[in-house]
Amino acid sequence: MNAGTPVFQRDVVRPILKWAGGKWRIAPKLARILGPQALEALWAPGGDARLVEPFAGSAALTCYVQPLRGLLADANTEIINLYSVCRDRLEALLGEIGQIAAEAESCLGEESFRRYYLDRRDEMNELISKAGDSTSEERTRRAALLLFLNRSCFNGLWRVNSRGEFNVPVGRPAANQPAAFLATTGPRLKRFSRLLQGIALLSGSYEDALKCVGSNDIVYLDPPYDAGDEGSFTSYTSQGFGWQDHQTLFLSVLKILETHPGIRVVVSNSDTERIRALYESRDAKEAGLRVHTIRAPRVIAAQGSRRNSISELVLTNIPPM
Repeated sequence: MNAGTPVFQRDVVRPILKWAGGKWRIAPKLARILGPQALEALWAPGGDARLVEPFAGSAALTCYVQPLRGLLADANTEIINLYSVCRDRLEALLGEIGQIAAEAESCLGEESFRRYYLDRRDEMNELISKAGDSTSEERTRRAALLLFLNRSCFNGLWRVNSRGEFNVPVGRPAANQPAAFLATTGPRLKRFSRLLQGIALLSGSYEDALKCVGSNDIVYLDPPYDAGDEGSFTSYTSQGFGWQDHQTLFLSVLKILETHPGIRVVVSNSDTERIRALYESRDAKEAGLRVHTIRAPRVIAAQGSRRNSISELVLTNIPPM
């Protein structure tokens, strides 16, 4: 099987979220960088190699590769809640989505839908405010609301204010198609739920996830991109992710390479001067890390004229094929 080909040809699993920085469009390139040996280890029945994504986001690489074992972690608790509900309470989630779609379908005109969207956004923020004491029904409702808001908001963004409240406005009318939302989301959720049966989930920081890795794991780190890249977006959580965080992440990569012989690591980032300097540093080379430059589409820019191909860096200790 070719390294750039999904393992289960009969049933392609696509991400269920539209996510800023999602890697679905470059997943084939990332799979080629992983190489056939790593992919075969992830597909081996009875093996112990896992695909670990500490910045899960839309889990695009996990969807594309379809490992038999894995770990998805994210500091955004709503992502992990959605994935947990999709894995463990699929039928209840589908029921909530059907209800939301029916209500949205009854909205007459753009202004009516905008008000419905804002009501659901307020409901989501209220549920988030008491997430620590949520019932299983409330967690399922949050998951369904996340899917609806993600498909209906401006550019599919997840942005929060300093209080952790989702504050993205409604998107263009073309995005507000409840019937299409229901028709496309249901089948995707079912396929994604099957994939998640072999995947562990962790709500926490990438540091928390790295504490769980083993020497046979393949770790894909996809942090919010360096803000030195014009147009970068880092407000996925109320804490953000700045330059010091990127430096700390790099040191964490060096540490796990030292403490876990055999582990394979891949890191994505924007092609900025300071990231390239960091990734091509002496410390990186001494750790066996090398840099690939790839082209990737930019799809979240607010202006359509800026939705073009950009250069990205991929840092890895996996030898080239």
